[in-house]
Amino acid sequence: MCVLPQVPFAIAFTKVDAAKRGGEPAPAANMAAFKRDLLAQGWEAVPACFATSAKDGRGRSEVLAYLASLRELHEEEAAGL
Repeated sequence: MCVLPQVPFAIAFTKVDAAKRGGEPAPAANMAAFKRDLLAQGWEAVPACFATSAKDGRGRSEVLAYLASLRELHEEEAAGL
């Protein structure tokens, strides 16, 4: 039996602060459509997703908290907890 390591990952939707041109969907609509497409393609679950903006800092604390939780999980696994 081959056991592949599980590598956590997340999806960051960038430039959510950018003004949209006429007819383009809002960032929230794009994110929702992307998630629906993943599930339609057979994904069992949607990975963690973050709406981010370097311009106004949106999503920064959420991404950092996610990374901290991954680090904590890794440290617990390494310690055999």
